[in-house]
Amino acid sequence: MEQSCYIILTGLLLLVIAIDVHSFRIPNWLNLAIMAFFPLWILGSGAAFDWMSSLTMSSVFFAAGFGLFACKIMGGGDTKLLAVLGLYTGWSEAAVALVIYTALLGGVITIGTLMARYLLPPLFRALNMKKIPRLFTLGEPMVPYGPAIAGAMLIVMWTGKLGGA
Repeated sequence: MEQSCYIILTGLLLLVIAIDVHSFRIPNWLNLAIMAFFPLWILGSGAAFDWMSSLTMSSVFFAAGFGLFACKIMGGGDTKLLAVLGLYTGWSEAAVALVIYTALLGGVITIGTLMARYLLPPLFRALNMKKIPRLFTLGEPMVPYGPAIAGAMLIVMWTGKLGGA
């Protein structure tokens, strides 16, 4: 059952990455699905669980994300994703690792995306592509951050920092 929980959560996080890269949005139904899976995660993963720790970290992540959202630095879906993932990490080293990996992956993804926006459009035109994907459109003001958050959670989860495995 443990492996099944890890595989299901991995699938949900990969879905976050795919949808956010394509649409620059993390749909509410997907954040709700990750939240709804949490009780099954607790039952099946073997992870230690403390309600107060989980709710505290979720609240801290939501408050920080809301502040970033208010400053137009982070999107609403990203904020909700962080809050939901706070349930899984609780107040722990896993939460700190999630923040650090998110920042590192976010920087790499942002720099890579901005470079790709300059380098790929000529290639797309050479291939006679009629429409350049939004992610690689020069002048696009946003870079999706869901991949950094979900990728960081995948690292935390699969390196055993989350507990359970």
